Amino acid sequence: HKGLHHATAWGLAATCRLRPGEVVLDPMAGKGIVLLEAASFWPLCEYVGVESDPEQLQRARENVAANPGARCDLLFGDARRL
Repeated sequence: HKGLHHATAWGLAATCRLRPGEVVLDPMAGKGIVLLEAASFWPLCEYVGVESDPEQLQRARENVAANPGARCDLLFGDARRL
């Protein structure tokens, strides 16, 4: 499912200067595009996405399923309560 443009998602992830073994938390994951883009370029990190909208979360799960190599966990939740 389309979401944020992949170049924008990559740019957001690149600003983090990720290192192997780090855990990346996206508290408003949407369709998971930022996490998946980061996972494709920094595969030695672990990724966790939290989303409160069930429809967005379902799309994110479908996107993660389409990218089986991504180390990405998705959770239903509200970022205001993390």
